[in-house]
Amino acid sequence: MRKIIFIFFISFLWVSNTEAFTGTIDSVSHTAKVCRDVTCASPTPGSINFAPTSGTAVVIDSVTGLSGQIWGNELGWIDLNPTGEGVTFADPILGVLTGKAWSQVSGWINFAPTGQQVIIDRDNGQFSGWAWSGGPYGGWVKFDCASPSSCVKTSWRGGSSGNGGSGSSPRDVCPNIGGVQASIPNGYTVSLDGLCIQVIDVCPNIIGEQSAIPAGFIKNSLGACIPNIDYCPNITGVQAVVPTSHILTTNGNCIIPKKDMCKDLPGIQESKAECTATDLCTNLPGIQYVTPKGYSTVNNHCFLEVLDLCKNIEGNQNTIPSGQTINEKGECIALLVDICPNLGGQQSNVPLGFTLQKELCLFDTLSEEEEISLSGIPTIGFSFVPDRFMIPNDSSFLKNLARSLTHTEGEFKVDLVSVAISIIELIILIMLFAWIGKRLMR
Repeated sequence: MRKIIFIFFISFLWVSNTEAFTGTIDSVSHTAKVCRDVTCASPTPGSINFAPTSGTAVVIDSVTGLSGQIWGNELGWIDLNPTGEGVTFADPILGVLTGKAWSQVSGWINFAPTGQQVIIDRDNGQFSGWAWSGGPYGGWVKFDCASPSSCVKTSWRGGSSGNGGSGSSPRDVCPNIGGVQASIPNGYTVSLDGLCIQVIDVCPNIIGEQSAIPAGFIKNSLGACIPNIDYCPNITGVQAVVPTSHILTTNGNCIIPKKDMCKDLPGIQESKAECTATDLCTNLPGIQYVTPKGYSTVNNHCFLEVLDLCKNIEGNQNTIPSGQTINEKGECIALLVDICPNLGGQQSNVPLGFTLQKELCLFDTLSEEEEISLSGIPTIGFSFVPDRFMIPNDSSFLKNLARSLTHTEGEFKVDLVSVAISIIELIILIMLFAWIGKRLMR
C-alpha cells in the first residue's frame, strides 16, 4: 500500500510539472508599444509596462493563463484576468495566447484579433505578434524583441496540452498541410474546424488580413488600400492626393496654377507684356510699383515722411516731449504730478490741513492764528472740543450731510469727537436691533 501511495505521489508531481508551468516577467525587458499605424512611429505611440512598481505582479501559468495587472501610460491599469474574460493559452505547447484583457480607459484588449496573435516563445520566453486595443488611446499593441521599446520577456518556458509536456515532439497545428507545422504559417489562419487555410490579403499595407477592401477604402495603382477621398472632384477618376502640378483652390477644385511672368508686380501676369509699369520712386533703388510704407510720392520721387507724434503742437515732434504723455486722442498733454503720493487719488495741490514734508503730505496741527480764524465759524458737534480737532466743511460729502441734517448754510466746522461718537452709536444701534431680531425669532 505504501508503494502504491508513493508511486501515486510521484506521478502527481510529474503530471503537475508537465501541465502547470509558471513564470514571471523579466525585470529588464517588460515594455510593449501601442502603435497608431503600421509604421508604429506617428504620432508618438504609447507604451504598456508589464512590470510596474505597483499593482499585482504578472504571473504566467500554462493552465490558467496570464494574471496580474499591467500599466499603460495612455490606457491606465489593465487587468489580464478580468471577470468573464482573461488572457489564456490557446496552445500552451506553442505558447499561443488568446482572450482579452480589460483597460480602465479603452475597454477590451484582444490578444488574438482577426488575422493576428500573440505568442510566447517557449525557448526564450519572448513575446511576439500583435494585440488590439480599441478606444481613443488604443491601437495595435506590438510585441517584438527586435526593438527594445516593444520587448517583453518571461521566465515561462512552455507547458503541456496532453502531448507529453516540454519534452514531447511538436504538435502539428496544420494537419491538412504536408509536414509538421509547429506554428501557423505566415499567410494562413485556422478555421473553425481546425484546418489551416490561406488568407488572401487584399490590403497588404494595412495591419491584419483583409479578405476584402474595407469600407471607405479604395485600391490604388500600387495595390495599396487607401481612404476613398477624392481631392480633385473636377478631374476624371479618383485623386487620393493633389497632383504635383496642381493646387487645391478654396472651392475644392484642383487646378494648374498660372505662371507669373512679373513676380515684382502684384497679382499674376501671364505674359511679359504685362510687366511694363511706372516706377513711382525713381530716386530709390529698384522699381517701386507702389509707394513704400512711410513714404510720400511727389513727381515720381519718394520722400520719407517726417514722424510727428504731437499733432496738437506746432512743428514735428519725433519724440514725446519731457513731462508730457499722449492721450486717447493722440495729443501730447502735460503729465499730472501727484504732490501727495501717500494720499489716495491725485493731488495737484497740498490739501487744506496738510503740509508737504519730504514729498509726503502730513496732517498739520493748526496754529494759533488758524484756530482764531476758525473761532467764528459755527460748530457742528460738541462746542467744548478744541478747534484743532475740528474739520472744516471742505468736503462736499460733509457739506451735503450737514445741510441735510442741520440745515446749516455757509461755513461751519465738524469736530472729530462727535463724528467718532456718532459712528459708535450707529454700531451700537445696529447690534441692538440685531439682538432684538434674534430674540424675536426664537
